[in-house]
Amino acid sequence: ELCILHSELIKGGNPMKKTNKLISILIVLAMLLSVAPLSFVTTTAAEITMSEPVLTTDKYDINGDGTNDAVYEITDVSELYWFANLVNTKAKDGGNNKANAILMNNITVNENVIVDGALTSDTSSLNVWTAMGKTVFSSGWYGGWFDGNGKTISGLYVNETNNYRGFIGCLGEGGSIKNLTIEDSYFTSTTSSLGAFVGTMSLDSAAVKPVIENCKLTGSIVSGTSYVGGIAGGADYGEIISNCHMYNSTIIGTGDNIGGIVGNAGDYNNETYIRLCSVNGGSVIGANKVGGIIGCGYELSKTKISACCNYGTSVTATTKYAGGILGEEKAARSHALRHAFASINLTSGASIE
Repeated sequence: ELCILHSELIKGGNPMKKTNKLISILIVLAMLLSVAPLSFVTTTAAEITMSEPVLTTDKYDINGDGTNDAVYEITDVSELYWFANLVNTKAKDGGNNKANAILMNNITVNENVIVDGALTSDTSSLNVWTAMGKTVFSSGWYGGWFDGNGKTISGLYVNETNNYRGFIGCLGEGGSIKNLTIEDSYFTSTTSSLGAFVGTMSLDSAAVKPVIENCKLTGSIVSGTSYVGGIAGGADYGEIISNCHMYNSTIIGTGDNIGGIVGNAGDYNNETYIRLCSVNGGSVIGANKVGGIIGCGYELSKTKISACCNYGTSVTATTKYAGGILGEEKAARSHALRHAFASINLTSGASIE
């Protein structure tokens, strides 16, 4: 149309008829773009171009209920970012925050994020990760099953100013993350509830508790304010964290409730289970309520800690309440601490509990 209009002008003819037609076409195109559904394919996030993974319906009983489920097979970083975009997109726009996924390969998002125990000095070239499930409400949390399949994700870089951040921001009712290792990664937020795997866990009822199991964090840094954990920032509603481990990582917060595995466990009179978890090397540092496994088991909770160990991870509270396993328990009678072992150095500004 532009070529025809140009031709009309050269010939000295009246181009108004063609101009009106061109304007009509542009208006139609604008209307189509304004109502077009969100496209996930070939959308760029930082340096990564997203692509849709294969969706299977007949291969995996991912939640163990005896029937095969719809599961995305994620093979590379472009498909991982596509899946996160799917989870974080509203349902009315084509998203699905209950989608299931399984990793088929090890995935590297960035290389050399941690250099000599600190964040690389060159962060400008790092691909930023946005947490899957960014709110504590059922419409925005992640409620699907994510199976790492024994694979490793390396080089995650999270730099946030919002609550509930990590690989998954909020793991909601019925959700699960399992069989995954995260290494050489950096997580930071200027607000609370930060964890490498999950920022916080939430549910509307006690029907189906969120679960984190068989997950490992190694060679990474989690740095926040309060409610900071190597695995999860908070587990307040009766969740399960099982067989999860932190190796040679730094977990640090400027405030309270800092833990090598979870920052805060329990708060709403639900039984939260932390079992078969360990920390190995590295350090856990905070102001108050700092623990090798759990920073704080809050009042009215029924936090159950069993078979958890601290193998040489140093624990430091700059104000008070540092513990090799548990930093502070608000109501001692509400907790069950069994078969726990710690061999560590403790440092506290006021008192060691």
